[in-house]
Amino acid sequence: MRYKSSIGLRPEHWQELIGLICEQVEWNRPVGRPHALDLSTAVRVTLLYNHTNLAQEVIAEIYGVSQRTISRMVIALTELIAEVTARFVPSFADLTAAATGKVVVVDGTLCPCWSWAGHHELWSGKHKTTGHNIQVVCDLDGHLLWMSDPYPGNVHDAKAFRNLRLDTILDPSNAIADKGYIGVGITTPIRKPAGGRLTGADEQWNAAIAAYRAVIEQKNAHIKTWRTLHTDYRRPLRSFPQTYAAIRGLMFFRDSFD
Repeated sequence: MRYKSSIGLRPEHWQELIGLICEQVEWNRPVGRPHALDLSTAVRVTLLYNHTNLAQEVIAEIYGVSQRTISRMVIALTELIAEVTARFVPSFADLTAAATGKVVVVDGTLCPCWSWAGHHELWSGKHKTTGHNIQVVCDLDGHLLWMSDPYPGNVHDAKAFRNLRLDTILDPSNAIADKGYIGVGITTPIRKPAGGRLTGADEQWNAAIAAYRAVIEQKNAHIKTWRTLHTDYRRPLRSFPQTYAAIRGLMFFRDSFD
């Protein structure tokens, strides 16, 4: 499935999103200074920024406005997009229903950010960089079932899994993950013993797990087509949860058309 490379949405997604936003906001009021960009253009600018992570100065030059204007639009519209798409984001109850009777795959992925001083909790020893850890669940057909709220980068996948109590939601016998989840009760590869070697049967088992996990790797790559989740997050750190909420909402919003 191909999406528009600039804003991440097909035309039918775009039209529906604009409709949802128009229901929530009166963009140009009868009194007061009008916005430099009309609502449709402001939404497009916001999607362009989040999908490509272009510098705001570059986007400002493209649209013939100031960088401050682009910044204000991104702040306001990101919040609004998060609000209007929130109803498409699955809850724990939705995940329980969607995962019942299915084999699901779980994985954690890191959304990198700048190394802000005083926020050592963002450092991920696994990835050797700073960022936020999110947990992702999909089925073997590659359908995205659920995405967690962001955790600091230093939170291990197994800890996030336990904190989210996913072990009480997912059937352990029908859940697959990588070695980062060893010990949480779901199906994982076998770790090579210290100073030892895996048996032939163990290697075959690990190869089978890797084949099943291919769908979650593809799904994580799909999520990271939103470049603000793939390259260093440049906006203020406090704004990341809202940016992430908007992108997560858009992911499930466009999936609702399938």
